[in-house]
Amino acid sequence: MHPKLSGCPYPYLQMKPTYLLLYSILCFTACNVDNRVQNAGQLANEIKSNQVKRVTNTQINETVQKWGGQIVAASEKVLLGQIAENKANTDSLCTNINVLPFISAIEKEYHVEIDLLNQEKAANSKATGKEKELIDAYLAASSQPTTSNSENIQQINDSIFVYSVWLSTQDPVCQQCFGDDTHPFALWKVAFNKKDVIRRLNTVK
Repeated sequence: MHPKLSGCPYPYLQMKPTYLLLYSILCFTACNVDNRVQNAGQLANEIKSNQVKRVTNTQINETVQKWGGQIVAASEKVLLGQIAENKANTDSLCTNINVLPFISAIEKEYHVEIDLLNQEKAANSKATGKEKELIDAYLAASSQPTTSNSENIQQINDSIFVYSVWLSTQDPVCQQCFGDDTHPFALWKVAFNKKDVIRRLNTVK
């Protein structure tokens, strides 16, 4: 033993080089194992939090109905407010609702497409399949006055869900926008992208 190490308060300094090296490796390994375990736990939690939860079509339908109803209600309120302030521009506002900043902002925020169809726009709609059948049914029924709104949710394809509300002839928007038409007709339409709905649902969770 080296004289200067006699009585040394640090036992590991009295070890032979081989044992000292082994002791250091064991200490280093133990610390690294603890760190790796801790880091692995953190990584697992991060991965778990980033995982996309499974969302069923039933949940998507319920969400589209809820959000669609809220979007239409808010859009109607904004549209009627604008009409009250600019009666001379009623026709333009009703047939081009996307020029309203609020509606364009909602479209951008929720990645949706919002439209208000009158009889002409509905008749010339490019909708196909079940959506076209629904619009045609509404058009056929529009020859008679209605007293209540009718809402519908349709899955158009693997990616698109459409929330629609056929407004009664007594609805303020129908009266203000298309009340002078031979057969007043107003249909709100909000198209949702399935992936964006799922993304938002996972964000909310």
